[in-house]
Amino acid sequence: MMTIARPGRARRGVLFAAFLLLCLSLTVGIGAPTAQAAAAKPKFQMNFTTDDPSLAYTESMFREQFEEVYPKLVKRFNPDAPRTVTLQIKYVDGVASTDGAVTTISSSYMHSHNDLAGVYTHEFMHTVQAYPEYVVWLTEGIADYVRSVYGPKDDPWSLPATVTPEQSYKQGYGITARFLLWMEKHVRSTIVDDANRVLHAGTYSDDDFVTWTGQTLDYWWSYYVQHPEI
Repeated sequence: MMTIARPGRARRGVLFAAFLLLCLSLTVGIGAPTAQAAAAKPKFQMNFTTDDPSLAYTESMFREQFEEVYPKLVKRFNPDAPRTVTLQIKYVDGVASTDGAVTTISSSYMHSHNDLAGVYTHEFMHTVQAYPEYVVWLTEGIADYVRSVYGPKDDPWSLPATVTPEQSYKQGYGITARFLLWMEKHVRSTIVDDANRVLHAGTYSDDDFVTWTGQTLDYWWSYYVQHPEI
């Protein structure tokens, strides 16, 4: 009869300790995310919904623009802006609107226009802005400034080619955006960031431009009309 050697007590203790270590390593591996998995989680997220299946293909275009531009706007204009936003495509009047972190773009508009990534750039800037007071001309002017500077290169939309005397910086949107870009180039390089800062603080006044530049908005507008080159 063959005699089977039994492991000694010390060896059995070593084997048991090794078994416990193996179990512990498996438990930690299952319960805790790896550094690689944590790093893969996106810092910013865009949720997408549409009630028009024929427009589902646009999600990738919107997502690409969001992932490329939104983090840059958060870094420059508002580090506390939402990390998760929602874009919904549905039948509504008008072109687009933004309420907090939710942007709605009209499906009927999308069927007949090809400036959609630019429109979304303007709209998600409103999420970043989130100013306590809606100073219409300046808020919309900054949003179109952002569309001009950060929008897609193939955007068929553009700022006005020039300015006319009957126009006013108070008109907002592209007219104001071009004026702000001109001031940034020729008067004060931080003018847009200055305006964004006081708008976030809820303390904006037209007199702020005097503080920043030494002259009133009306003075600079008159000068701009005579020298509109950017």
